[in-house]
Amino acid sequence: GYTENTIKKFKIFWNPKEECLMIPAIYRDGSVPNIKRKWTNGEAKNIKGSKASLFNSKAINDDGLLIICEGEPDCMLLNQYGYSAITNTAGAATFKKEWAKIIASSGRDVILTYDNDAQGISGAKKAGKLLSELGVHVKNVTIPKDFNNKKVKDVTDYFLAGGSKVKLDKLIAQSSTLNPVINATSGGYNW
Repeated sequence: GYTENTIKKFKIFWNPKEECLMIPAIYRDGSVPNIKRKWTNGEAKNIKGSKASLFNSKAINDDGLLIICEGEPDCMLLNQYGYSAITNTAGAATFKKEWAKIIASSGRDVILTYDNDAQGISGAKKAGKLLSELGVHVKNVTIPKDFNNKKVKDVTDYFLAGGSKVKLDKLIAQSSTLNPVINATSGGYNW
């Protein structure tokens, strides 16, 4: 679960009327372009009028590696474990070029830790392509689908299955660099 410090840092609060957690995406300037509702059954929806945005965008200004993961729960948990992590509020398929430019301007190396399902793999490829085209050094960590005899889909599942920061650090160290290869025939990128 989340510590009290994590709950305070991300300004998570309970909405008794809808019986769900409210998770605001707060930009570096203090504005809130998105609030996600998350119910105890796992369902999540952005409130009406929310825009696709970066979640925990302040972390882009930190030092060291920047982890881009899939989903606010993973992002909050990674930060709780001491990583500098961001995500977006619109799902694995969404990664905007404007976000890639902001991240590229930070000069930081990036680790992608998207979910290990088809949408996550596709989303990681899209984000990796946009970032590497802008000169960002990008590595991809694939969370194992089975860990400690438990099915694992994402970073949160990994930690709940007994994963640790030390073990995740080893996965990061062993991860592969995403280097697009330019296809001379089509002019496109192959991954």
